[in-house]
Amino acid sequence: GDKTGIAAINETGIQEDLHTLLRCITDIERILTRIALKSARPRDLTGLRDSLGQLPAIQEKLVGQSDPLLAALSARISQHPQVHELLTRALKTEPPLLIRDGGVLATGYHETLDELRN
Repeated sequence: GDKTGIAAINETGIQEDLHTLLRCITDIERILTRIALKSARPRDLTGLRDSLGQLPAIQEKLVGQSDPLLAALSARISQHPQVHELLTRALKTEPPLLIRDGGVLATGYHETLDELRN
């Protein structure tokens, strides 16, 4: 019969690509909870940024698959490009662990901050 879910992923040959992409996804639910509680750390924000950056490639791997489960998963992925762009523009690539250490916001994100730093 028809293969669905994991069997369909294995049959299409996209499992290695998906595995590589999914390894870069952090615990988004945990990060969003920390943001809501105002306890997010800089690395939580970069984890969210990096995870959002993987979504277009994941969706591209799933779109057009004949398996209904894979097609449904593809349709449910929201890419949030505005949030990804903001986090990419605002955050240093590798900020410190704690916000109190400073150096979280990227140069060029906020003109006044750049002036104060200089």
